[in-house]
Amino acid sequence: MERGAILAERDTTITELPEPRRPAPVEAVTPTATPHHLGPTRTSSPRTSSPHAGSSHVGSPHAAGAEPEVSGLTVLAYGIGGLGLAGRFLHLWLVQQKGLVVSAGEVLGITFAVLLGVSVIGTVRRAQRR
Repeated sequence: MERGAILAERDTTITELPEPRRPAPVEAVTPTATPHHLGPTRTSSPRTSSPHAGSSHVGSPHAAGAEPEVSGLTVLAYGIGGLGLAGRFLHLWLVQQKGLVVSAGEVLGITFAVLLGVSVIGTVRRAQRR
């Protein structure tokens, strides 16, 4: 009878598992910003507490939906510069027979210096416009 008592004891210790928790229902979410190619959004929602919510900051150079204009001459200059740097790399590596790492390092150094110069010139020009 001992075995029956053990089985009876096991039966009484089995409990039901609790139901798994279900996630709360997801509410519909409306985006507050639109992609830049769709233009600025103007919402008049009572949920917004900011006085500037939905405004496009018209005077800002980085306004929502405003892409900086790049002239064709600038794109052409960047293209010529990129080709020049690629040519310099190939000249150093193949003609002057410098190592691959040395050639790449020199071209990266030139690229960094040119980009730094472009950044400084752009900053000075932007400051003069204000």
